[in-house]
Amino acid sequence: MTMVLEYPFKLFILIVVVIVIISIMYQFRDWIIGRCWFPPCEEECNIQPVKATESGFTEVVLDKYCSLCWIKNGEGKCRGDSICYVLDVDFDADVDGSLESEYDYCIITCDKDTSSLFVQYQYLEKMIEIAC
Repeated sequence: MTMVLEYPFKLFILIVVVIVIISIMYQFRDWIIGRCWFPPCEEECNIQPVKATESGFTEVVLDKYCSLCWIKNGEGKCRGDSICYVLDVDFDADVDGSLESEYDYCIITCDKDTSSLFVQYQYLEKMIEIAC
């Protein structure tokens, strides 16, 4: 007589196990979908520095390169620091601390006479830095 109930009971246990597994997967669906199961999933932003020449360093020019670098780095989504642009000028430019960017994500740390600037993305701060 026990053999008659054995098959339905195993089927019932199997159905319960499947329902529990589906419930767990549904509960953690965002974590499961967001995981990288087969590499390469998340590529580093492979930014190569571009050399550019400008006639002078003004706030307009610096804002242009700052916004271009920000766009190149996925608007702060890239992981890892990168140098976007190396700006050269034919003559020494007097870059003082009074230059400010209109963008919140751009900082200018250059405060001396220079003939070149580096426009670089800082991953930890999520900022574009313009340095000598």
